Amino acid sequence: MLPEGEAEALAARLRELRELGFQGLEVVWPGTFRVERVRAAADAAGLPIHGLRLSDAFDAPLASDDEGLRQRGRERLADALRAAAALGATSLSLVPARITSSVSDARAWNLVRVALLEALPLAQELEVRLALRLGPGDFLASPLEAARFVDELDSPWVGWQLDTAWSTVRSYPWHWAHILGERLVKVDLADYSRAAAEAGLARGFEVELGEGDLVGPTLLDALAHALFAGWVTLEAEGVARDALAARLAKARALLELA
Repeated sequence: MLPEGEAEALAARLRELRELGFQGLEVVWPGTFRVERVRAAADAAGLPIHGLRLSDAFDAPLASDDEGLRQRGRERLADALRAAAALGATSLSLVPARITSSVSDARAWNLVRVALLEALPLAQELEVRLALRLGPGDFLASPLEAARFVDELDSPWVGWQLDTAWSTVRSYPWHWAHILGERLVKVDLADYSRAAAEAGLARGFEVELGEGDLVGPTLLDALAHALFAGWVTLEAEGVARDALAARLAKARALLELA
C-alpha cells in the first residue's frame, strides 16, 4: 500500500504529466504499490496505463541455470501478466534473458522459449501482449535474431518493443524497425551517444533527445514502413517538470507532432 503522502505525491505527479501533454503511462513492475491504487490514480488523472514493464533486475531468472530460479521467474511472469491486466495495460514488456559464462545464447534461447510458450495461454486469456525488448545481457542482440525468435513463438500475443537507445548500442533503430515490421508492439523513445559512450557505456544513455545518434526522419520512415501505430514512451521517472516538458517538446518535434 502506498503511504498517504506517497499516494498524494503520485496523484500530483500524474496530474502534472497530463498537464504537460502526456497521454498514457507505462508502469515499472515489481514495485511497492498496490495495483488498484495506481489504477485509480491514473484513471482520476485521465492517463490510461498502456503498459507494464518488468524491471531489468527481474529478467535473468527465465534463463537461469537453476531450475528453482527459473520456476520462480515463470511464476513472477504470470503474476506480472495479472498485474498488467488489472492495471488495464495492453502489454507487458521484458528483457527476456542475459547471456553469461554459464548460459549460452542457445541455452537462453531454448529456456526462454519454453517459459514464454508456457505464459502465452495466460497472456491470451488476459489480452496482454508480451513485448520483448533489447537491454543489457546480449540476448537477441540483432534484429534478425529478434525477428526469428518472435516468429518461432508463432503467436499474435508476443511481439517486440523497440528501445531506440539500446538498439543504437547494437546497430541502428531504423534497421530494427525495418526488419521487425509488424512484430513491433510499442516504442521506447530515447537517444544514445556513441561519442559520450567512449567514457563508458552508461554515459551514452545520459544524453537528451537530439544530442545523440538518433536520426528522427530516418526512424520515422522506418516506422512508417513497418506500419507502426502504437504507443511511444518517454522515460519520466525522476525527471523534473521543466526538463520533462523540454523532453516532450523534443519528442514531438522528432516525431513531427509539434
